[in-house]
Amino acid sequence: MSAFYVLAGQVTYSMTYNQSPHIRVRSGIYHFVRRVPADLQQHYRSDRVSISLRTKSARAASRSAVSISQRLDDYWHGLRLQKMDVPALHLVIDDDADMPDNSPTMMEAVETYLRLKAAKQTPTFILPEMNSLGLRRISSTGA
Repeated sequence: MSAFYVLAGQVTYSMTYNQSPHIRVRSGIYHFVRRVPADLQQHYRSDRVSISLRTKSARAASRSAVSISQRLDDYWHGLRLQKMDVPALHLVIDDDADMPDNSPTMMEAVETYLRLKAAKQTPTFILPEMNSLGLRRISSTGA
């Protein structure tokens, strides 16, 4: 562990650099400090991420720093993937252009349902349903 001192006017600041990556000690408190990669700096207000780990324990600071570093790596990876073009985009099916819509309309579906049920149901079931939907009379033979 090495230390260096900065004199600023009458006050002396001490910063100790630990052997663990991204960990700095300021006045006995551990901090996580990591530079933001150049290709992602437009997403940040600063060129560094600096977070107080709120501990004086080197072991706790090391565990926290590893966790924060991993989360930053994952987040930065996601940002880079968002900027990337979708591979094989020309193979993706566009719902509107490539696939014809062969599904029946709601009225066609109801008419088919009633035609299929007509043979098994009494006229008391079929006729009111047809009248409420404004459908023409359907024979039980399917014609």
